[in-house]
Amino acid sequence: MTACLLTAALMIALIGFGLLPFWLVIGVIGVGGAMRGLVNAARDVSVRHSAGEHSVGTVFAFVSSGFLFGGAITLPIYGFLLDLGSPQIVFWTSAFFSVCSVLTITLHSRSKKSEL
Repeated sequence: MTACLLTAALMIALIGFGLLPFWLVIGVIGVGGAMRGLVNAARDVSVRHSAGEHSVGTVFAFVSSGFLFGGAITLPIYGFLLDLGSPQIVFWTSAFFSVCSVLTITLHSRSKKSEL
């Protein structure tokens, strides 16, 4: 999951630099999107594992609500960034959020290991 998120972040950041030709941007978006798609399957396994003895349905509902809330919050933020006149900032921000996801996964894994 970590490798997929980091690869997606790298692909998104590369697009943000604006140096790639259009045909290559299409391929880079495809690779980044495929990596994000792989994360969705791994995310479901991680949620089941993290739920432990708790109700898995409740944990899935919490995670799903987080995705909906995050999607609702990021759209106005990205719109504001576009209004600033620098669309590459949207790509860098998206890459930043992917890196934040990796940090969250890493810190959660370490806290689970220290509990054992």
